[in-house]
Amino acid sequence: MRVPYAAFQPVSRRPLFHPLPSPRRRAPMRAAVRQPAAADAFDAFDASAASLADAVGAAVFAVDGDSLVLSANARAVALCGADSPLCLRGGRLVQAPPHATPTLAALVRAAAHEQAYASGERARYLCLARLGRLPLTLRVQPWPRAAAGTPCALVIACDPCSRCVSLPALRQLFGLTQAEAALAAALAQGAPLEAIAALHGVSVNTLKTHLRHVFGKTATKRQGELIALLHGSAAMLEHAAP
Repeated sequence: MRVPYAAFQPVSRRPLFHPLPSPRRRAPMRAAVRQPAAADAFDAFDASAASLADAVGAAVFAVDGDSLVLSANARAVALCGADSPLCLRGGRLVQAPPHATPTLAALVRAAAHEQAYASGERARYLCLARLGRLPLTLRVQPWPRAAAGTPCALVIACDPCSRCVSLPALRQLFGLTQAEAALAAALAQGAPLEAIAALHGVSVNTLKTHLRHVFGKTATKRQGELIALLHGSAAMLEHAAP
């Protein structure tokens, strides 16, 4: 989902987000993240970069050393919900509650000022638990394209619950039938054969027959191998944007 380039025009120098579904949620979010003084640091985070981040299923926040949000792509906006471990407070991106160690704030400060990590790597990772869902995983790294004098960092969040496999893409990539593609997509989402059979009103034996055909067409031999192939394939890009 593409963020309009007009949102970054020099007239206002204020990064705008893609509209949220609810006007009630949209107003406070926009008010919290508009930072005119820091907008010069964000010229490089243009519409094409935001669109690419959406396409690969990542939520990308650009923040300064104090975690003040300068801008973000559409997926990042959608991620900051009431039940998310990431939220905005006073225009700053924070983890809620801040139980993880090290904290997000500490990683952002180090990345923004390009301080050396103990491991020698310039990116660090953080896992944030969520109630009843798979955890949210973050990558925090320096942002070398930021304007001079404005230390910035990128916080890249990946939500496994928001990814799904495109059935048309599976059919084109591997020559699967509609039933075989639907089975492969369900397996990629973690569903067991028994649950898939009950949902679609077919027998487990029928699904096992489809699965053998899927194995043959994808050159895989086990479900784990098939799922790894699907998650690493271009079929994950079709529905990546929210």
